[in-house]
Amino acid sequence: TARVTPFLPSHFTGSLAHVETGELNFGLKGFALFLWSHRHTDAERLLGLPPFALAPHERAHINPGAKHLISCLHTLAKDAEKRKPKAVPNGSTLKVFLEDIPGVRFDDWCDWRTHIPNDFFEVAPMPTPSQCSRSMSKPCWGDVDLDMVEAECHMEIACMYHDGRITLRADEPRGAPDKNEIESAVFHLVEAARQDLPDALLALARLASGKPHEDFLPQVVTRDDHMPTCMALLAHAASLGSSVAMGALARLVLETGFSEPTELRSAALHLEAFAAASIDELPMKIDKAAEKAAKVEKRAQRRATRAAKDQAHEEQGETADAEDGEEEDDDEDEDDEDDDDDDDEEQDFDESEHHRAFGQCFGWEDHGWTASSALRRAASLWESGTLTSGPEEGGFDVQHRVRAVHVRAEEAEASERKLAELLERAR
Repeated sequence: TARVTPFLPSHFTGSLAHVETGELNFGLKGFALFLWSHRHTDAERLLGLPPFALAPHERAHINPGAKHLISCLHTLAKDAEKRKPKAVPNGSTLKVFLEDIPGVRFDDWCDWRTHIPNDFFEVAPMPTPSQCSRSMSKPCWGDVDLDMVEAECHMEIACMYHDGRITLRADEPRGAPDKNEIESAVFHLVEAARQDLPDALLALARLASGKPHEDFLPQVVTRDDHMPTCMALLAHAASLGSSVAMGALARLVLETGFSEPTELRSAALHLEAFAAASIDELPMKIDKAAEKAAKVEKRAQRRATRAAKDQAHEEQGETADAEDGEEEDDDEDEDDEDDDDDDDEEQDFDESEHHRAFGQCFGWEDHGWTASSALRRAASLWESGTLTSGPEEGGFDVQHRVRAVHVRAEEAEASERKLAELLERAR
């Protein structure tokens, strides 16, 4: 289906659109809408083309979008998004139990204790390819690894159900999703998670945790304890390079009362991995904060200069001449340009290339760790004397590791202080 959507007849002119015009290039959303509305045909079976996984409710609902072109489906989805579907009213009895969703299993995820996160310390071996983020050398479509397009489509479909942008019902306008649509959304979420999409792993872990998740499928609740599944999902996301998952998993281990050496060792390794990822990001954050602080200070200096001129004119009983007025207008224009530059920095990826929930952490970012605090806690776990290196790491001297962790923590604290000072100046 790649690059089919951009060549559909234009719903504006009736003529064929070209890729360069972007008129009908709906990106990932177009792919997702096509796969959601399409049903596997006999011709595709003869050609050996694999089917796109659909939820039982969707398979029973033959061709939900058969009467619409993808362009029409996209327009309907955008209209529904603008309408903001009505939230489930307070006191509503609509609850969908995770355990009862057809076509979804939660008993085959690996034990979280067996996962080893990415570890950037020299005392540990380099992570295997399966533990690392997907290589950027692989074929990509824009900013998306081609191997992950199907998973991103599943995630986009789940998001569209949540937002009320697609429906299995015939009634319009669309409102909050019903039970069948919520179950279908979870089905696609699980499919995306099984295809190693970190965002889906984080979202599914949140649903299984029993913790609040008002920002995504709040109607889903759990009847049983799925904390082991939740932690397995976080561990898998951590092995794929998600620093948020690393910090969240360590926090759950330490707050849930796990005390076995293998469990605490896993927490220590994930804390170190989280700190390593955070430290790698600190130079970029410092550079951005320094640039923003310089802009703020430059803007404040210009305003102070203008204020001094105004005061001088007022003391002399004169008004600013035309030249001064022109300079002030130029300064105000420069301020506006700086504000525009700050706004441009907010958007660093093309929304059409990713699913709607791209980059969301679903509440797991509130783990409370910084790079330095995570390293200090990891050092205290190693210093307890109950932890040893595992065979997966090839063995290492624990005392040497503790010293290395403390040194790294001091370096992280210095960088964090510098970042905090710059952010304070940038206010």
